[in-house]
Amino acid sequence: MEPHLTRLLATNDPPPEDSMQEITQLMAGPLHELAQANQRIADLEAQLQSAKESRERSKTPCTDYHTIMSPIPDEAPLLLTRISSGWRSLYISFCDDYRIATPFAHAPHGLAVPPAMLGGAQDSEADLRRTKAFRILTQRAQIVQEWLARSGTCPLSISLSYTSLLWNPRDLEEPYHPNDPTTKLFLTLLAHSHHLRSLELIMPIEIYRQLDDLVSEPPADAVVTIDLSALRDLKASLYEQVPYPYQGGDTNTSQIHPVALFTAPNLRRISMDGYPSNGLWAQKTLPFANGGMGLRYFSCHLIHSHEECLGILTECPNLVYCRFHLGPVAPTAMHEHGRGVTHVSMPLLRAFAVVDAEAGMDDTSTSFQFFSAIDAPSMHYGDVPLPPPPPQNGTAAHPHPSTSTSTRTHPLLPLLAKSLQLRRLTIDPYSFSPAELRGALRVVSPTVRHLVVGQEALPYDSFGDMKLDFGFLVGRGKDQSRGREAEEDEDEMESSKSSSSCMPIPMATDTDTGAPRCAPLKLVRVLLTRPKKVDIKEALELYCREHGRGLNNGTTHEPGGAGPRHNNLRLEMEYDTQAAPIITDPLSSSYGLQNDRLWPHLDLDLGL
Repeated sequence: MEPHLTRLLATNDPPPEDSMQEITQLMAGPLHELAQANQRIADLEAQLQSAKESRERSKTPCTDYHTIMSPIPDEAPLLLTRISSGWRSLYISFCDDYRIATPFAHAPHGLAVPPAMLGGAQDSEADLRRTKAFRILTQRAQIVQEWLARSGTCPLSISLSYTSLLWNPRDLEEPYHPNDPTTKLFLTLLAHSHHLRSLELIMPIEIYRQLDDLVSEPPADAVVTIDLSALRDLKASLYEQVPYPYQGGDTNTSQIHPVALFTAPNLRRISMDGYPSNGLWAQKTLPFANGGMGLRYFSCHLIHSHEECLGILTECPNLVYCRFHLGPVAPTAMHEHGRGVTHVSMPLLRAFAVVDAEAGMDDTSTSFQFFSAIDAPSMHYGDVPLPPPPPQNGTAAHPHPSTSTSTRTHPLLPLLAKSLQLRRLTIDPYSFSPAELRGALRVVSPTVRHLVVGQEALPYDSFGDMKLDFGFLVGRGKDQSRGREAEEDEDEMESSKSSSSCMPIPMATDTDTGAPRCAPLKLVRVLLTRPKKVDIKEALELYCREHGRGLNNGTTHEPGGAGPRHNNLRLEMEYDTQAAPIITDPLSSSYGLQNDRLWPHLDLDLGL
């Protein structure tokens, strides 16, 4: 800066006119240089962004190739296991959890491998397949033994799945042999029973009986101390190999015995599937330690009678989460124990899920008595998927409830009316008439903030229209019964439905100023069981503009040009992703895995 201009920086006086003209001329050069510098910076930033995008495009395949070439992850903390044996031992000994999931199959000594594992091979090829199966399963049992030997004292989570294909159960009657891969695997698990925290079993009951026998009477040549005091979580899907009935087997219900693992002293979580329930409830007391008083989580995917479930709830008053599948079954001792129960207090129950096949029938007296008897004042989450009966010859076995004009009280209402802390409700509208559904929503409206409308996936296509009928849910303006406090709404949609089915969303989410009981929704989440094909959000915006109402960045526009009103509504669309290829070879180490897990059911994780 020129010296005679410097003095102007020390005063607030306006500069003379000649000085301003001089300053303007002096600024021309620096301003031009600044513009050039800014342009160069912008160009460099654009090049940098382009280089970053190019790097990301190249990085993805390189990462995949690296994973193939180096199966052991090289990121922390597993990187510590590759430094030295000392570091490896230190890392493994301080693991919070040690997880192993392994598919398996029965391959007893003598190579009596299940025929389904032979892949259709005959004669000499079948012999080679048997030899390969025995070798692979023996190696797999050895690998599990080596991994568990490195587990130190950290808690174990083990998932074990046996192929559900066919073999002759008579093969299981041969004497104990130490070279049997199944025996070796079970003995390895029992040797680490003292720090076994979570166990997941998917296998035929005939195979499980081998484990049961080893628990009750370990072989003399096996040094094993059974200690199940650390077991907290047990998932058991035990089913019968019915194609080959044999004398004295579990196909005779009088011979069915309770599962020994259910008696673990500190068991808190039980999930069951597959095994006939009439064998479990042969007595009036449950086959759990302390009669079930210590259980906090009970999820059963077997069908029980309403009376059986009341008996179970009576014996397990400390449950925090409970799931039942109700339906007609043969009477049992537990059925008789629950008969006549008119009140069951569940003070700790926070989540209750029920699949009730009777709720959609004409006679719902048993369901009404069941729900009326339960008192769960702390329940925050209710899940009531009520699947319709399977279709018969292409027609429904029962009339569609949406056509019903019945004024009955739905059997679920007594429980909902007593659940004064209910915050989230998952409900299947199939078993409700329009009046019943509006009545149910009116009952829960003071407290429910998260409403999910839909049903569990069924093995047959039935009544899909109910999943998308938003007008049926809110009554098309006849009776605004959506929750006062409801802030989230979810709806599950079938893959067969087109994107145009989402058009009623604005109608269902608009809140009339003349209906103050209805709160504006903040979130609508739509789950579609198909890949994304069209942009539903864009189609919805177009629909809204054409009909004078709409959703636009959380703003709902009033019809007639009355101006926008903000309701902070957010629409989320979730699509089904491309499923990984199914592994069909029973000898594959990934056989039976679904999304890195073996257990086929989704259970709530309540941190129990």
